[in-house]
This record gives sequence, structure tokens and C-alpha cells, in this order.
Amino acid sequence: MEGVLPGGSVPPGGRCPSRWKVSFHRADTTQEDGARRFGFSGNAPYWQEVSWLAGNKNFQTAAMSGKKKEKASVPTTMAIGAFAGAASKTAVAPLERVRLLLQMAPARGEGSRSASSGFSAVMKSEGVVGLWRGNGLSIIRAMLSKGILFSSQDVLAGKLGSDALAGGGAGLLAGGLTYPLDLLRTRLAGTVGGGTSVSRVALDIVRTAGPLALFRGVHATIGGAVTYETMRFGTYGALRDRGMADGVLGPAMCGTAASLLAGNIIYPNDTVRRRLQVGKGAGGSETYLCALRALHAEGGMARLYRGIVLYNIKVAPSAAVQFATFHGLKRLVESRAEVRSVK
Repeated sequence: MEGVLPGGSVPPGGRCPSRWKVSFHRADTTQEDGARRFGFSGNAPYWQEVSWLAGNKNFQTAAMSGKKKEKASVPTTMAIGAFAGAASKTAVAPLERVRLLLQMAPARGEGSRSASSGFSAVMKSEGVVGLWRGNGLSIIRAMLSKGILFSSQDVLAGKLGSDALAGGGAGLLAGGLTYPLDLLRTRLAGTVGGGTSVSRVALDIVRTAGPLALFRGVHATIGGAVTYETMRFGTYGALRDRGMADGVLGPAMCGTAASLLAGNIIYPNDTVRRRLQVGKGAGGSETYLCALRALHAEGGMARLYRGIVLYNIKVAPSAAVQFATFHGLKRLVESRAEVRSVK
């Protein structure tokens, strides 16, 4: 049955547009809390489901048997985010390995690389398995990072009411807590040949420059993570509010678009932070600005955007897997929780 809210009340969170409609289903019970929640006055009937269309935004609020919509717990969203991160990293590991080699090789002269030469060098020196070198560490970091990222963003979005701000806060938390693993992975995957292990790389860094060296370049990484996740989740939220993240493919498509937009804007920072992580220039004590100038002197903006094609090829499937897996599993968990609460 269709109609309008009693008393002409305005939908929560915005003005009542000139043309809008409300679809609702009446529950068997009457609850004052539910009435207040949906903007009714007094002890009005408790509506089981209320949805309205206002402009380009779709709002939907649901309550089943007088209970609030079940949400996945923080541990559950962390586990889902971890699974999504591991799946996406494994799928694009070869592209990421070659991209890292491109970013850290000199722009010209001995040691310079193209995508094809980087791929050939890995295959010749390490074989097919070499394309996944450092992926074990990358998976561990991705599980921790994406688990923290998606779960904290989900919580913060509810608290702050902003996907963008929540994304920035989640990026700060995830990037800071997992940074040493990111640095070790860059050191391990950024060279060709040799059988160096993760433990050997870590010990060499600590012995040479002390434990704090494991956080070398952390300011560039965290600054980039906050900016990137702010833009990414903000864009995703805007697309979702326009009804573009519905269904099975919606989260994948919106997540990919948001990730490509944010990633291409922030990409030069990624090149700079990789240089800082491997300790090139000034005996490993190079500042961000000096690293930026040195890279720009090697080849201008093209040097800072080196590897961007592989990055875009990598990000498309990676982001699609991340967002589709996280939101798909989250919906499944929440829907099952609602079914159990009704029984």
C-alpha cells in the first residue's frame, strides 16, 4: 500500500521534496519507539518497512518484528575485509611485482626498465614463482590492513556520518599499524635475483639503522593513505547514495571507479614513498621533498607516474574483488542474522 507520512512529516536527514512517495508495510504491533524513529507523532502504528524516494537519493529503513536492522560485528567485518584483501592481492601479485621494479629502477641508463624487461628479468632470474615473490608477506599485510580498513571505516561511517572522513580515519589506522610489513614487502619485491628472506631483510635493516628504520618513509605512506582512502570511500559513498552500488556487481563497479580516481590522483606520492622505503639518496636519510625533487629531475612528471599503466590494470580487478567480496559477504552475514532474530 502506498501513501504519505502522517502529518506531512519530513524524511530524516533532509527536506521534503515537492514530489515523493512512501511505501510501507504495517506490522502487527504498535510501538512508540518505532513511530518516533520514522517521524510519526504519538503512539502511532509501528511500520515494518518504510522507504522513500527523494530526488536522486534512495533512503530505506527497515525494522523486523520491532528490532533494529542487524549489523555485522566488528570482528566479522574484519574477517571479511581480511579475506577480501588476501584474494585481491593474490590475483594481481605479478602485475604489482613488475610495477614495483619499474618504480624503483632509474629512469635511464644501466638498470632502467620497461614493463617487458622487468617481466623478462624476473622470469629469467627467478622463474614463474618469482612473479609472486613477497606475496606471502603481502597477503599477511593485506589481511591485516584491509581487515582494519573496512571494519573501522564501517564503524566510523556510522559515528561520523561521512564516508569520506571515515575513510581517512580508517586509512590512518590501517596504514600506521601495518607499515613495517609494507616496507619489508617493498624491499623484498623491489629487487631481482637472490634468495633473501623476510627475516633476513628485517634483520639487516635493524642491524644497519636500528628498529626505527622499519618506519622509514611512514609519513609519506600514512599521508597518502589518508588522502587516498578519503577520496576513495567518499567517491564510493556518493555513487552508492545514487543507487549505483546495488545488486551483485554494483559494489565492484563503484569500488573500481572510486579506486581508479583516487589512485591516479595520489600516484606520484606512491612513487616517492617507495624511494624513501628502499633508502635511496642521502644515505637513507632523504627527506620527502628531496626525494620528490630527485625523482622529478630524473624525468619530470613522467618519472613520478612511472608504472601508472600497470597500476590501473592492477587496481581494476583488485578493487572489484575487494568491494564485491566485502559488501557481498557483509550483506550475507547481516541477512542471516536478521533471519535468526525473527525466528
